Order: sequence, then C-alpha cells, then structure tokens
Amino acid sequence: MFQVQTYQNPKTYYANLKLEADALHITGDSSFLLHLKRSNPDIIHPSLFTYDKLQHKLFPGWHSPFTNLLIKTKIREKFYSLFPEDKEILKDTLDKWVMGIRLLVEMNLMDGTEPRDQQNKEQIMFYQIWRELQRDSQLKKIFAARHSTKIIPALRNVIDRHQIKAIYVYHMIQLTASRVMFLTKCAESGIPVIFRIPYEPALPHVYKPWIDVYQVLVPLSEWKHQQEMSIPRNGSRFASYLEGNNRIDTDDVSIDFLKFMSPVHFQRYMQDNPMDYNRRRYVIYRNDKVRKLFRQGVKQPDDQTENDYPLSQLPCNRFFSYFYKFKHKNDTIYLEYDELMECMSSGWIKTKDTNGIYTETLLMDLEPYMKGISTIDEVLDRLTNLIELNEESAQFDELVKDKSNRSKVKRYLTNPFRVFPYVHRNRSRVTLKQLQALCIALKKLATTLLPPEDTEMSVQKHLDHLYQLFQRVEAELFLTPGDRNRMAHVFSSKQFVTWNGNRQEIEEIVATLLNIAHPKEGNNHYKEVDNLDQLEGLTLQMEEMHVTGLSMQMVEKYGVELNIEPLTFEWLKYWAYYDAQKGRVSYQKMTKALHTHFVLNQLKNAYLDFQIYYVLAFAEGKLTFSWIDGLHEHDGESGIFNTLFLLYSKEVVPPNWVQEATTVSFTKEEEIPAIDTHKAAQKLLGQIPVVNWLDQDFCSRKFFWNTIVESHPIYESDFHQQIVFSTLSSMFAGQAMGLEAVTHHLFPLFPQWTPTLKKNLMNIAYRSGVFAYRSFQNVSYPKAMERLQRLYSRNQVTKRYRIKNAYNKDRNDDSRWIKEFAQTIKQTDVEAEPGEHCTMCPYLMICEKGEFSIDRKYSG
Repeated sequence: MFQVQTYQNPKTYYANLKLEADALHITGDSSFLLHLKRSNPDIIHPSLFTYDKLQHKLFPGWHSPFTNLLIKTKIREKFYSLFPEDKEILKDTLDKWVMGIRLLVEMNLMDGTEPRDQQNKEQIMFYQIWRELQRDSQLKKIFAARHSTKIIPALRNVIDRHQIKAIYVYHMIQLTASRVMFLTKCAESGIPVIFRIPYEPALPHVYKPWIDVYQVLVPLSEWKHQQEMSIPRNGSRFASYLEGNNRIDTDDVSIDFLKFMSPVHFQRYMQDNPMDYNRRRYVIYRNDKVRKLFRQGVKQPDDQTENDYPLSQLPCNRFFSYFYKFKHKNDTIYLEYDELMECMSSGWIKTKDTNGIYTETLLMDLEPYMKGISTIDEVLDRLTNLIELNEESAQFDELVKDKSNRSKVKRYLTNPFRVFPYVHRNRSRVTLKQLQALCIALKKLATTLLPPEDTEMSVQKHLDHLYQLFQRVEAELFLTPGDRNRMAHVFSSKQFVTWNGNRQEIEEIVATLLNIAHPKEGNNHYKEVDNLDQLEGLTLQMEEMHVTGLSMQMVEKYGVELNIEPLTFEWLKYWAYYDAQKGRVSYQKMTKALHTHFVLNQLKNAYLDFQIYYVLAFAEGKLTFSWIDGLHEHDGESGIFNTLFLLYSKEVVPPNWVQEATTVSFTKEEEIPAIDTHKAAQKLLGQIPVVNWLDQDFCSRKFFWNTIVESHPIYESDFHQQIVFSTLSSMFAGQAMGLEAVTHHLFPLFPQWTPTLKKNLMNIAYRSGVFAYRSFQNVSYPKAMERLQRLYSRNQVTKRYRIKNAYNKDRNDDSRWIKEFAQTIKQTDVEAEPGEHCTMCPYLMICEKGEFSIDRKYSG
C-alpha cells in the first residue's frame, strides 16, 4: 500500500531531485516546503503543499476556526447541563476534548463503545458528551459534510489535474492516526503513496525515530535506498555519542555556545543580531511563555508589501490577551496587576486628558505598592491612598520651599518620603489622578464588555462595543492604514447575530478573528523566532542558525508526539473493533494507524537528538546553541546542551552573553580631551550633604549614581521599601504623637502590607528619634536620615568608617572625600566595590559588578 524511499544527504538529494509535475507533493512543515520550492523553481506550485494546508483546501468547513469554536461551545453547553457540579474539570480539559472529538470524526469512529475503565470519571464524561454531540443538529451537518467529501475528486480539484500519478510525502515525522488514515484512503483509491525520509543504516540510534515510526507502515527490509550510504564528517562526534561508539574526531563543525542570564538579555542579543528571513534564523520550542516573550512586536522584512501577519501580532493587540483574563463577578472586576499593566499601556484605554499608553513608567513604579491586589476596586483604593501620600509629601516640600529653592537634595533632606518612586511626579507623563481616571474607564469598559462569570451575552453586541471603542482610539494605536482597515473590518463583522457566549467563548471568537490572515505558504515573516519543528528545513537554507531554549524544562516539554487524552489507544482499539463489527471501518487499517500514532508518542526526546545531529551534519554556516535562564523557575542547562558543549567546545563553562558597550567614534576635530577628574570633582565642594557622602564608605559607583545622577536614593523594590517603612515608622514613633498616631496616620498609606507585617517592621527597627539634627547649607535635617541612605549596610565589610565617624561627630571633610572619589573616576565609568552592601543598593539589578546574596553563598 505504501512505499518508503530513503536518502542520506538531503543537500545533494534535493539538489538533484526533480519534482514530477503530475504528482502531489506534501511536506510536514512549511520550512521544508520552501526548500523544495527553491530547489525546483519551475514546479507548478499548486501541486506542492504542507499537509495542514492541503487539509484546509480539501475540507475548508471542517478546518474553519469557527468550527472549533462551535464544537467548544457545544461541549460547554452539554457539559454544564449534564455535570453542573463539575465545571472546574472542563477548564483544563476543553482543548483536549475538542482534539479528541476531531480525531474521532477524522478516523470515522462514530459509534464506539464505553470506556473499559469505569473508574475513569473524565473518560465516562467524555463519552456521554460525545453521544450528545452526535445528536446535535448543527454538528451532525458538519460531521456529515466531512465524511461525504470524496477525496480523489477533491484532490484533483485542488491541484487542477485530471490525473494524479503519485503522492510524495517528504520528511514527515508526525504520522498521527488521522494522517495515516487519510493517506490510506488515497492509496486505496489507486494513487501510490511514497514517503521520502532521511535514513542511515550505520546510525540506527540517530535515525531511531524514523525507523520506529515508518517500519509500522512498511517493513524495513522493503525500504528503497536512493543514495549511496556514507556518514558525513560533521556531526560524527555527537553521532558516536548517541551510538555508544568511540569518538570519531572528524568534525569540522564550529559551534558557539551561549547562556543568556534572562529573557531580556536574549532580546537584546536579537536586537544586536536581528533575524534575517533569508540568511539568519532563530529556532526555539514555542511554548506559551516563549509566545508571550515575543508578543511585543511584529517582524516584517523591508520588501514585504502585504499585511500577511495576523492582527494578534500587533503590539497594541496584546490588550486582548490580557483583557479576557479579567473576571466580572460580585459587581467588580477581578484581575492581576500584570494584566492591568498590559491592558492599560496597550493604547486601548483613554480619557479626555490622556491615553493609558503613557502610564507604563508609573505602573512599573507602582508594582511593589500594588502587591496583592485582586480587583480593580482595590487598585482604585490604593491610588486614593497614594494621592493622599503624595499630598503628605507635598506638605513636607511646602514647609521648606523657600529654603530648598527647588533643590532635589534639599527636598530629600527635609522630606523622607522622596525615597519612594511614586511621589516623584516628573518620572511619568501622567499623574496619579489621571491614572485613577484611566482605571475607572477600564472598569467601566470591562463591566460593559464582559458578561458576569457563568453567564452569557450577545457576541454581536460585544463586537459592536469593540468597534465603537476602536473608533475612539484607532488614531493612538500606531497602526498602518492597511492594519487600521483590517481592524475595522474585524470589529464591524455582522456574522455573529445569533451567537451568545460566555467570557471564554467570546475570547476565543475575538482571538480567532484577529488571527485570521492569509499569509503565503511557508511565510513566517512576522515571527522573530521559529518553532523547533522547522529546524531541518531551515538548516538546508540558512547561512546562520541559532538553536536556543536548550534548558532542562524546555527540552523536557518538547516533543513531536500528539496526545489524545482523554482517549487512550487501548480504548480506541476496542472502539475500532466495535465500529468494524458494524462494517463502518477496517479494523486492520485502524489498528495500524493507531499503532503508528502510539509509536510516535513514545519518541519523547529521541527526535530532538536526531534534529541536533541533522543541524550539525548539514548546516554549512555559523551555528550557535544557547539556553535562556529565567524562562522557567528552577531551570538550568539541559543534558543535551551540556553534552554538545563537552563534545564541541574547548571552554570550561559556557560563557554568559554580555552586550558589547556602545562606542562613539569622533574625528580628530571632535575628539573629547582627557578630563582632569580631580579638577572636575572639585565642583562638588560644598554641594553635597554629609549624609549622601556615607555611600562613599561602601562604593564609589553607588555614591555616583545615588548622589550625582539621582541626587538621592530612590528605592523601587518591595524589599527595600519595607526597610524604608520600618525606618520611617520608628522615626515618626519617636515624636510626641507616638506609636498610636503612626498606626493611625502612616499605616493606611501602605496597604500593600498586612497590619501585622507593618507592626513587625516598626517594632524591629532601631529606635532613634528625629530630634538629633545635621545641617546642609541653610537646611536642617534629622540625623536619622542616614538610615534611609544606607538601609542595613554595615561598614564592617569595607572596613571604612571615616565618613561615618565624621557624620556622627557632625564634621565635614568633603575636600578630602572628593580627592578619594576622583581617584575612582574613569573615562567612561566609576569604579565599583562589590560586597554585602550590594544587597541594600537600589542599582543592584543594573550594575554588572553587583553581588547577590547567592553569589556570596556559593563563592566562599
């Protein structure tokens, strides 16, 4: 029924292969399809398809995204009716159930039998829902249309050929049961089906995935080999490792290995080394976290003239990914703070005064303050508290405005609240009151657009509201004219007049509308990073390949298998037997298709081993392997990354990628003369209060950033802000009003912490009042301000006490301190002195010399 033809070297094989014009050619992925097109520029394109694209052509109604939506809607409807007490089960199983329904229909297993395991609650529920769906009039028509399509006439119509000589299938590892059954029907109709796959008999472990899957269909002894077998030089070390042989040192391949300390570092790397559609590509397993990471932008080459990327990829439309996570219940809107940030800064929320797109900086500053919020009303309450806190801070500034003369340093000395970022109005383009108005607008919008949980609303009414919203904000979404027209077309749709849906169903409808696009076959211009399943096809075309995401958790989750839960292969065998008894299907052909799928699902990471060997053996240009720390918690480099590093690198450990410093070139006339640091530093004489000089006892760079750049410390992390609160509460408690007044007036201004935590923070603080003073020019300030300057930093680390002693004795020797500071100034930087005090530094996250607590734990 089937034939298998193998080749060893894909470069020479496909370079010499002439595709037959009167045959149908199918690939497993779009990158391989593009390679076939480029290798055969004269072929008539309608005869060349990916498998998925061909299925969409043959069964357009069945593969319409709205068919999936309808199936989901019907499953929910039947489930809520039959199992109202088990709604939570459906949240995690709905997508799997839809795939299970589609598999049964595509396999024509329409009758079936109950699950053998009567203790499996999910399987029993699934079977009952399946029986109910078969009685639904709408779905009966859809199922019947899928089964009534005559495959051969449909194929002839798709490729515009009266006769199809053969069907050639290239490099397809994902032979699922439904794919095997489709190809079986083609073969039964008299069209030869020939699989063309890579194979090297001398490397059985490397090619194990292909052997295991395809020998189910055709015995290995009947495979036809199209090339003389010879193992390529490159990749031989890795192949020997997989085969368990002694290492063969014939590799000429050169590999760069990198570790990215965070996803942000990887994004910066890509900015320095951007994806080039025809030359340089990145591949990674695109799971949900990776999709979120690259949701921020649309990648379009310069020569692209059509809008062939889905609208969901537009930066402003991240709004919808987060907005539909809101929950409308108990007369309020439940949300997470990151959802609020993304929705607000997307551009879709506006008032008469401003647009939420300008709130990003302020929202980031407020993140520690908003810790623990769960509703929009809590956000509004905290903004009210913040406005009050700002008014308190403004009163401090007002009392000394004649003396401070707008000096940031003097304002800090007389207003300790200025160490909090959210009292600085100049850090953001919007005020707290404007943000409050925007949050009220967001609440009103969510209340209008989202039905209360477990209820439904008219989908058409929802889209009409979205269209009205779009008309109000479209000018501020930074859209091209083409994208603006496409967006208007989506939201002005009138095809859902009879549809009602709950929040999840409406989300899926909107996501489907935004994802509908008509890209050319194999065109992934809008993707900055390709999925790992495109690796082999890209390897044959690109000058540079970068395989990233090779961490433990990423590799563990990657695979070519397609799960069929809650169905099982054992259950489906009984199901097929039951249907075969009624003459609906062939039991032998069904079990062979199921067996192929079963073997596919047993491959696990074996196929990744093959892919890595493939890129080592056949990539001709620059090759890089890397992993990204921080994508998942408790992650590290994978075993395959470590193996490759040991086999192909001469380094001891993989290097961390560090962005090269930007250099500016000057002509001789523009060259900057060498700076006399001592002379420049003399300008600081008498301009800095002694309390600021305390940082110099610890680190010159901290002093430079805290005092020269910012004028005073600003603490953005929740950890540092708790220490500040502890200090302030103890300082104020030392005044005449005492603890009760602090609890009554200060505690409500910091709602992000529990009352118990705030009491503990106040009680553990060192007791010192505000009656000991120091002076700077014409301003007096509490001596206790030193605790806000250094937090819990201890001088024992640096063994320098000179400035601390001078501060305690109310002395100022800044001429000497300036000389010491000047010695640490370099042409482009100031020297840093890492140590335990780094933990208390507000610049720890941006200082490359910064030392974390865990660094000290494992370094000594």
